[in-house]
Amino acid sequence: GERALFMYARPRNYVAGILAGENSVKELHALADYRAGRLAARGVELPNAQNDADRAAIAWACEMATLEAVAEEMADRSIEWADFDFMLADMATQLGRVAGFFGFENNPDPLSSIASGPLMRRYSKDPSYEYSPRLREDLINQEVGLQGREIDGALAMLREAAEKSPL
Repeated sequence: GERALFMYARPRNYVAGILAGENSVKELHALADYRAGRLAARGVELPNAQNDADRAAIAWACEMATLEAVAEEMADRSIEWADFDFMLADMATQLGRVAGFFGFENNPDPLSSIASGPLMRRYSKDPSYEYSPRLREDLINQEVGLQGREIDGALAMLREAAEKSPL
């Protein structure tokens, strides 16, 4: 009967966000075979990556398949799915929704303070670097402008695989 929050990013934003980070791209290459194996173990088949956008889409599929598998294993729990992009668009309201889900008081004043506080300007993996929702959006838009064709191709690959996937 416990509760869990599963947060995810939309595939387009995930792929573009990964492509915007030099270290994230290195990680894509380092984990490519591992992720392919994890997907295969779950019966998800994707074509071989042709570029980094494809690799990022495969990474997204792998992690989403993992969340889906874990959700199935946690059938006795209440799971709330949260779209990260949706949360960033109105963090105070979404924090209230999540707080309510976990049974905490939904008091708008402290939630607004949290949503407008310094953590939301440094929520990246390394908090010594500023990384705000606005900067994230700018980087995503930059990569869509630079690599839009590859990103669109990677998303098409995901849509085609989704038609055949057991998940």
